[in-house]
Amino acid sequence: MATMLATLLLGCAPPVEHVTASVHDDPVNVATIEFTSASDLPAHVEYGPTADYGFSTPVDAGGVDHTIDVIGLLADTCYHYRVVLEDGDEDLSGEDHTFTTQPLPADLPLPTVEGTDRTGGNAIFTVQQAGAEMWAAAYALDGAGNVVWYDTVDGLVLGAHTSRDGRALNIQVSHPSQGDADGSAILTVPFNGGETTEIAVPFAHHDFVEMEDGSFVSIVSVIEDRDGEAVQGDALVRVDRDGNSEEIWNAFDTLPLEENEGWDLQPIDWTHANGMDWDPVHHLFAVSLFRQKQVLLIDEDGAVLNTLGVDGDFTFVDDPGFGPQHGPKFTEGGMQLFDNAGDGVSRVVEYAIDAETQTLTPRWELSHPWGAQVVVMGDAVRTPSGQVVSAWGEKGDLLTTSADGQVSRRVLMGGTIGRLSWREDLYPTE
Repeated sequence: MATMLATLLLGCAPPVEHVTASVHDDPVNVATIEFTSASDLPAHVEYGPTADYGFSTPVDAGGVDHTIDVIGLLADTCYHYRVVLEDGDEDLSGEDHTFTTQPLPADLPLPTVEGTDRTGGNAIFTVQQAGAEMWAAAYALDGAGNVVWYDTVDGLVLGAHTSRDGRALNIQVSHPSQGDADGSAILTVPFNGGETTEIAVPFAHHDFVEMEDGSFVSIVSVIEDRDGEAVQGDALVRVDRDGNSEEIWNAFDTLPLEENEGWDLQPIDWTHANGMDWDPVHHLFAVSLFRQKQVLLIDEDGAVLNTLGVDGDFTFVDDPGFGPQHGPKFTEGGMQLFDNAGDGVSRVVEYAIDAETQTLTPRWELSHPWGAQVVVMGDAVRTPSGQVVSAWGEKGDLLTTSADGQVSRRVLMGGTIGRLSWREDLYPTE
């Protein structure tokens, strides 16, 4: 009955009216389409560089007044678009319109792209340049290496991950303007150019995860006096959206205090946790300890269930082992990490974890194609097509590699690349 009524109404009036497009100026990769429909129907926008379109937004729920954000656009580009109403089995298309996005900011550092291979999806990451001309920014690059989203960041960038609902990038920062690590926070920066929100996480560093309830669990620094010496260790702290926090795990409570390479620093850099992940199925945290060359598997109550790596609970099969390392990620029945390889060429490696035999067996690995050793950060993502997109820390290389290990594209970012995400597009997933 509703569809019949809608069809009758649309027969007497244009399907859509008052169509306008507003291009954003920060970021410039977003346009907002507003229009009025003659009846209460779901709608979406088709868009592209020609009147053949080729791209589509998610469906906007029913109503007569619609506002739809078009996200992930190229800068300084003319786009064609039209509104489509979904009336049962029949789509009702509006007229063709155009808008032109603005140029990228002149002061935004841009990537240098080598290679013409084009792939699908978007690589999302942060870049940090230290030194006298310190800058930090977050980027989304499309399959050709073009900037399709960005955000300049005030402060030292730490971890960064796309939000669980796909609407934003969560970025962990330390604000130098606030004087010390008490300025650490997690920013939520929407892809549609909406307002950025911030949650303070004192002494946070390196990495964090977003939990199912929207809270965050972050690595934080803790310093204790041991025999007159200041020793810096790490803890996991859970922080909700209102800023309430609770400690989950503390290295001083669960690990033996043994000397390592960090003993020459002041304060003593004992554990140097530098990456983490969360397995919602088995309710486990993976925490990478750089100094120990280990990854700990920790439950929700803070108990260390297993240790992977040097002097760990598992034996390596046909593999020399890893360490020091960054970026642990749970995979199906295994774990991927970035092996910085203290005495060799850095690599990305994924292990199958066999709890029954207590073994770690490599499934695949990818070494730096030009033999580099990466000391700071490092991360990688395998795309659904089987390609590997890898970020090589302070080398500034973002590489796309085929399943057989051939580099099809190299993007140079001019700074240290942090944690890496990959998305088919920048629209919400929930």
